[in-house]
Amino acid sequence: IGPAGNRVGGIVGLNQQQSECVANMRRYIESGDIASVKAMTRRDKRYDLMIERGGLTDAQIDKIVGRYSDRLLLSRGLTIARTERMLAVNQGRMDAWRQAADKVGIQHSALVKKWRHTGRSVMDRITHQRANGQTVSGLDTPFNIGGFLMQYPHDPSAPASQCINCMCEVEIKLPKG
Repeated sequence: IGPAGNRVGGIVGLNQQQSECVANMRRYIESGDIASVKAMTRRDKRYDLMIERGGLTDAQIDKIVGRYSDRLLLSRGLTIARTERMLAVNQGRMDAWRQAADKVGIQHSALVKKWRHTGRSVMDRITHQRANGQTVSGLDTPFNIGGFLMQYPHDPSAPASQCINCMCEVEIKLPKG
């Protein structure tokens, strides 16, 4: 995060919660807490028998924890890619309609936006399901999604809780008639 509070370049790494999960995995393995190890999602189950047997060397623990960390990092990368892709799709659609309307002389207020919940989300939000089919008149009129005003799915002004892993789309049309 840069001085203005915006995201800037850098290397993708684990977030704080994922880093804590990696530390917990190491602690569970070292303490022999097999139930807690098995409760960890995204672990490499091929190591379960080794962990159950115990007596692991530091190098073996490092390898198991490293594989777990790698899986979490892959998951984070996929989440970022999915979220950024849908931001680009929806923002691009808004920009395209704005430019097209300007080019042919259609007022932005004449366009109709519709929120589409695709059902493909990794993280289904009830507020997005309820918003499915919600229409607003005007390209600059926001949707009310669970109390958050959003111009379109993945609106950068919306909180991350409304954008991460969302697969909703905005549909824009000219009204009939």
